[in-house]
Amino acid sequence: MSEPAGTTKRAPGDHGNLADLVRSAAETAGDRPALRQPTPGGTTVQLTWSELDRDVDATAAGLRRELHLHPGDRVALSLSNTVGFVTAYFGALRAGLVVVPLNTGYTAPEVAGLLGDAGARAVLCEDATTPVVEEAVAGTHRVVVDPAGLDS
Repeated sequence: MSEPAGTTKRAPGDHGNLADLVRSAAETAGDRPALRQPTPGGTTVQLTWSELDRDVDATAAGLRRELHLHPGDRVALSLSNTVGFVTAYFGALRAGLVVVPLNTGYTAPEVAGLLGDAGARAVLCEDATTPVVEEAVAGTHRVVVDPAGLDS
């Protein structure tokens, strides 16, 4: 039997990482709600554990395929407290990446300093944080990405 996409066989005693808990929840409670997020329009975005696991897989694959990131590479997240943050965070972990969460209120010089110190190769951001991140990475080889584009 083959392993699901994005996973590898583990040696006894190797418990994987935090993203494996999403896979486990999808296997045991796949149709139950994992995330609920109210929207400004008064509706609610809701993902089941199976949907979240699918999106995490797609994000992990996108990080590897589209951004050519490899296990151990660092990816920064400049995302607010949303479903997108959760998906990007677990997707990066599933891809074997090191996550560097950024405070969305940081200025461009603060972001630039943190990205340099962390050695982040890419930054996932959203509309609200894109201008600051783009200013912070100007003149570098870092990639700025809207995470919604990775799982499409």
